[in-house]
Amino acid sequence: MTGTANSFGQEAFDFVESLDRLDTPDAVLDIMQGATSRFGFEWVASAGILPKPAEMMDDLVLAHRSPDGLHDVYTSRDYIRVDPNVRRALHSSRPFEWTWEDYGDEHGPRSTEVMRVLADFTLLRGFFVSVHRVGGYEAAVALSGADVELAPEAQPGLHLMSLCAFERVRQLRSGKQESSAPSIAHRRSPSRSTTDCSMSKTAASRHR
Repeated sequence: MTGTANSFGQEAFDFVESLDRLDTPDAVLDIMQGATSRFGFEWVASAGILPKPAEMMDDLVLAHRSPDGLHDVYTSRDYIRVDPNVRRALHSSRPFEWTWEDYGDEHGPRSTEVMRVLADFTLLRGFFVSVHRVGGYEAAVALSGADVELAPEAQPGLHLMSLCAFERVRQLRSGKQESSAPSIAHRRSPSRSTTDCSMSKTAASRHR
């Protein structure tokens, strides 16, 4: 298992370094799905998770791949405001695994409803990565599938990949041409963790 995790860790850095060559959000989703399918992840989404009063899910999503019909249901029922994973992510500095059975209505109104709908669309398990940016912008990367098996040793690499993939999608959506890859200096001796991908190895290393 350790050898596999170490190998995936190197693949995670290779993944990050490849992001700057991608020129569309769909291309980022393609390689993210390809890199994470070994763990059973089928779906991925990058989105803001703290809507303003007049905002809907469509205003928050940067890029997503989800089962047919789920996005429409999630948006029309305004689940972004009651999703228990979203509530948890807003108060978490670390990524977390979840299953559809983890939450009841004691976790907030309609929590059970949200999770049952996700399960109906075969999102039975997942990995949720919070993105806390300067200025109060709150977002997340959500990976999910029906048969997910994620070793704890692989989570630091997946955390790093998710943060940097999010940053690349954000850059492409905003038209900015910046590097998503951690610098060599930051990769070797990061001093602090931020949502900037150039410092995200520190955040990922907290799982070790």
